[in-house]
Amino acid sequence: MEPNALATVLDPDNPQLATYRQQAPELLAVAESLVIASDADLEVAAEYTRSATAAVKAIRGMFKPARDALTAAKRQIDALESNISRGFVAADDLLRAKVTAYRTKRVREAEQERQRQFAEELKRREDEQIAQAARLETMARQTGETHYERAAELVLNQPVRKPSIAAPAPPKTKGISDRIETGVEVFDLKALALAVGEGRVDMLAITANTAWLRREAVQKGNTVQDGDVLFDGVRVTKTPDITVRTR
Repeated sequence: MEPNALATVLDPDNPQLATYRQQAPELLAVAESLVIASDADLEVAAEYTRSATAAVKAIRGMFKPARDALTAAKRQIDALESNISRGFVAADDLLRAKVTAYRTKRVREAEQERQRQFAEELKRREDEQIAQAARLETMARQTGETHYERAAELVLNQPVRKPSIAAPAPPKTKGISDRIETGVEVFDLKALALAVGEGRVDMLAITANTAWLRREAVQKGNTVQDGDVLFDGVRVTKTPDITVRTR
């Protein structure tokens, strides 16, 4: 770090900084009270603007050595920190990858077990339904009562209630937690834009690329004016950008 770079700007008795501290509120008071009603007033405002800009530039120049020294020191500290922790970071990444692979495997196995139990329970319910209908048909043959046959038909035609089987929870391990990260992938932007246009999807689903739209407007130059329609739903705006030269 450059010697005295920080001490210079942090010194409460620095005469240059003391001067700027005194001049800043004075110039701000002038700016607040100044009314521009004529070209002469505009010249006065421009002169004050040049003074303010020059002061900001000078102050930045005073702080630059300290800022540069801090930036260099930060780079050195970051490099040292990275060098010391590199092995730990690599080990952590490797262990996390292995843990994720194992936990993913366990989750997949748990889902397969859930599907097996679901199929097993569904078959049990279907077999039970068939057995119930068979008993009713047997009673119909034995008694000659037709309402047993109708009851058997109703039993066979009714849908089998789907079982609700939860996947077995993986064993808890201290320091490791499972969480499903939900994300999205836009695989058909045109379809999404169409859905937004038709009102089936909220407009928040898409964002206008204003940087690209501005480039298109700039390329057209003076062929488009403030308020002209650039594209459907896009209007050109032109705002004055006033520059006061400091020299």
